[in-house]
Amino acid sequence: MRDDENPQNLPFPPEAQSLLMRSAIAAALASKRLAEEKGVFRLTPSEWAELEASSRP
Repeated sequence: MRDDENPQNLPFPPEAQSLLMRSAIAAALASKRLAEEKGVFRLTPSEWAELEASSRP
C-alpha cells in the first residue's frame, strides 16, 4: 500500500478527510451525469467536418 492510499498518512484531520472524500465523490458523480446528459463527442456533421478539416496537414 502506498502512503497516499493510507488515510492516516494524509495531512488533514479526519473531518476534513471526510469532507474531501465526499466532495471528490460528488464531483465525480456530477461529471458522470453531465457527460451522460450532454453526450461525449456528440458533434453535428458540420462540426465533425470542421474538426477533420482543421486536423489535416
